[in-house]
Amino acid sequence: MPKVSSGSYPKAVEDVLAYLRLQEIDEAILKSIEAPMLEYYYLHRPHSNQLMEWTKSWFVNQFKASEWSGPFKKYVSVVGPTGVGKTTTLAKLAAKCVLEHNQKIAFITTDTYRISAIEQLKTYASILNAPLTICYNGADFKKALLETEAYDVIFIDTAGRNFLEQQYVNDLKKIITFQEDLQTFLVLALTSKVSDMKAVYERFASLPVDHLIFTKQDETTHKGSLLNMLYHYGKRAAFTTNGQDVPEDVSAFKIKEFIDDVFGDWKDE
Repeated sequence: MPKVSSGSYPKAVEDVLAYLRLQEIDEAILKSIEAPMLEYYYLHRPHSNQLMEWTKSWFVNQFKASEWSGPFKKYVSVVGPTGVGKTTTLAKLAAKCVLEHNQKIAFITTDTYRISAIEQLKTYASILNAPLTICYNGADFKKALLETEAYDVIFIDTAGRNFLEQQYVNDLKKIITFQEDLQTFLVLALTSKVSDMKAVYERFASLPVDHLIFTKQDETTHKGSLLNMLYHYGKRAAFTTNGQDVPEDVSAFKIKEFIDDVFGDWKDE
């Protein structure tokens, strides 16, 4: 294979790499794909559209282990910064359990900082005919676990606070017992900058985060940040959300569907 320096690749290769950068794919991922892409190009001499199809397949193969298929553990908690849609996402997951699996569910919230969050969760709990327990401290939380023991899945909402404050994570540890049968999902918004997502992840890294949930997929045209997070931290993506409707606007993460969406507006120049 001819030696080709970056910046002087064949046009089809340059076009695809430029598009990946436009989608804000991390340079570390681009470095991983360049050599196999060039090998494929010189073996088959594809045009840009064919090369993009190969690229999509490469991403699917690289990230196919990033899917999560469940099931939920008995206790499910969502954590993350303010404004990412934790409460709505929790309600969507709970509604799926009720409507699709006929499970008995209950809610616990430790978000005592925002009255609106409690009222929002009360509304969802009423619709789903599920109890809601508000916990102000660790003793309340342990009592709530005992009271909801007969339910199939207990969904735990947490406060959205400034992720730059370590005290927020410390407060969570004081209230919630992160035990073996509790599953924790870190919620991130795809509208956030990658640097902020990484900062959020690092802040919550001291908690036993099992999987990631990415919200607001419908609110951005640059979705490469999801792949960047999976690549850097080796976590699985459980769900993505693309709207406010409960429970319709949440989907289990499927890498092929996501790649088709990320590269959906590709046009051969």
